[in-house]
Amino acid sequence: MSRYQAVVFDKDGTLIDVHLTWGPVFAQVIPAVAGEAVAEAAAALSLDLETATMAEDSVLIAGSNAEIAEVIGVAMQMPGDAILATLEPLIDDLAARYAAPLAATAPVLATLTDLGVWQGVATNDGIVAAERQLEQLGWRSHFASVLGYDSGFGAKPEPDMLRESARRAGVMITDVLFVGDSETDRRTAAAAGCDFLVVGPDEPLDMVLSRF
Repeated sequence: MSRYQAVVFDKDGTLIDVHLTWGPVFAQVIPAVAGEAVAEAAAALSLDLETATMAEDSVLIAGSNAEIAEVIGVAMQMPGDAILATLEPLIDDLAARYAAPLAATAPVLATLTDLGVWQGVATNDGIVAAERQLEQLGWRSHFASVLGYDSGFGAKPEPDMLRESARRAGVMITDVLFVGDSETDRRTAAAAGCDFLVVGPDEPLDMVLSRF
């Protein structure tokens, strides 16, 4: 019998391909938002506009929209809040169009659903974009809870999205397994007090099934 009663997934890099999804999105969004400061903003974000690719340490990969807006704001010499008001609707409109699933995701989610495992998502994306991507990919029905940085529980690595997930699942935080691909995710699990499973090119997502 599994020691876990619930599993919470990070989204980008865990369930979907972060580069194939967000590179094309931000290659369109940043020029629209940054205007004459586009070159400075792209450089600050480690985004190559010509190839629509992001460096591995880009804030676009693990940061929230508010954090991204702050970086753009510095480049434009404007408040991040003002940038966010323009940035977020553009991201929301494009997020589902470019959502690129990782190959293992659909069968893993389906198997966990068949096993009766409670599943949730905790992402630093905005909730509207996250919900639209999950709907587009046909995965939304697998998740009893989807939380974003703007759901009222802070952004990772703050622990409250995981704590709220445990509350919604009706279990102790120690009964939750958090699955993610980044150091930010590892720190989030540690702060919340739950176990963490890292996934990536050398740690395939289907490893999660061995825990249930």
